Amino acid sequence: MSKTKRRRMLETLAYGSDNDAIAMMFMLGKPGFQPGDLDGLDLSRVTAVSHGKDGSVSVSFVDRYRALQALENEGTKNPTSEAIYAALRKSCQEMEMKDEPEDDADEETV
Repeated sequence: MSKTKRRRMLETLAYGSDNDAIAMMFMLGKPGFQPGDLDGLDLSRVTAVSHGKDGSVSVSFVDRYRALQALENEGTKNPTSEAIYAALRKSCQEMEMKDEPEDDADEETV
């Protein structure tokens, strides 16, 4: 696979729309559904589809964060992906700081 094609694929996985997958969820529950009804839908971000016993439909998607990491590793200098990745990293760091227990008992007073 060429580097350009790989980059386009990663960009689709990172920034692509899930609208067609949502439309597919509604199509699957309709009477008279035919597999050909899915032709033309962009389902590139879909990784799994499952049906519950109660008739529910569950759809799993590609992890956008991992796609952004892969884009970064490709050497892509996309300002949008860099901004999103930086914001995600900052958010994760803030969450880690909140999760750390405060241990004042080990501090000495001078």
